[in-house]
Amino acid sequence: MSNVLKLLSDLQGEIRALEEHVEQLRDLRRDVEALEGRLAETRVTALRGHILSRLEPGRYRISLATGERAFLRSPQAFEKGEVFALHGILVGTEGGADGLTARVFREATPDDRMRQESLERQLHDQKQRLSRLEIEVYGGVGKPH
Repeated sequence: MSNVLKLLSDLQGEIRALEEHVEQLRDLRRDVEALEGRLAETRVTALRGHILSRLEPGRYRISLATGERAFLRSPQAFEKGEVFALHGILVGTEGGADGLTARVFREATPDDRMRQESLERQLHDQKQRLSRLEIEVYGGVGKPH
């Protein structure tokens, strides 16, 4: 009988440890999702196109090479019709004079690129931690469905 009680006690300890690992997995998954969201908000995008009009200093209506109309905020001075190739960050959307919604970009800075690289490294590290913990918890057979 004492062997059965000892086995039961050991099993309860293992169950508690497994529950803690599962909770760690949930936390790591939430962290990964949050990092992916932050990365999407700060992703540097290559922009190519031409200036349709200057709305005010530092703010332009643009046509991207894809044919999409958008807005650009940039410290550079552009003239109507000028072709550009730069890196930008999507900062939102705005209604245009034609009543359609257009994406709004701002010109990326070196800090933006460093921030993106840092987030990419953090995301990579978190995904590796998550993968190692999943293997530890589930024994390398994949996640239960």
